[in-house]
Amino acid sequence: MPIAGSARTGLFNKVFLAGIRNAILSDPDWNEGFYGDKPPIRGLRQFGRIYAGWGFSEPFYRHEVFKTAFGAASVEEFIETFWEAFFVKCDANNLLAQLWTWEHNDISAHPRFGGDLEKALESIKARTILLPPATDAYFPPVDNEAEARHIAQAQCRPIPTIWGHMCPMNPEDGRFIDQALAEALA
Repeated sequence: MPIAGSARTGLFNKVFLAGIRNAILSDPDWNEGFYGDKPPIRGLRQFGRIYAGWGFSEPFYRHEVFKTAFGAASVEEFIETFWEAFFVKCDANNLLAQLWTWEHNDISAHPRFGGDLEKALESIKARTILLPPATDAYFPPVDNEAEARHIAQAQCRPIPTIWGHMCPMNPEDGRFIDQALAEALA
């Protein structure tokens, strides 16, 4: 039951990853990863600011959900108190390792499949429910819908949300996810 994910990271998603990677790498304090007790805080803040436009969706911001759900008075306050505050606590090298893993995600990158994504998907025999958030910029439903066509027992059920990739944080979206999980485990 993949939630907000994909079998292979798409090129558009890799554009995002290149931007946030560069936010860290361009900070002089990154020092080629040997920053010791002086982490690249400016790069981590920029990392958070870039993430802010991708993690939640455009309708999330248009409807100013950040005000009611997170108590932020403005977009700027939300970026500072949610996104920047989270990422400045992270280790930059750890984030870069996570980005590498994300960028290279590909279930067909195995000798058995030789890069053939359809063949890899067709090898999945388990009952599968793909749950892409309807407004996810990283992993749009169209990708999961294409994947589901090659998995024998798959269904693609977009989560009807404006919370984008971050929809598991929304209790209402959590109920949709829990219902699908309960069905899958029944």
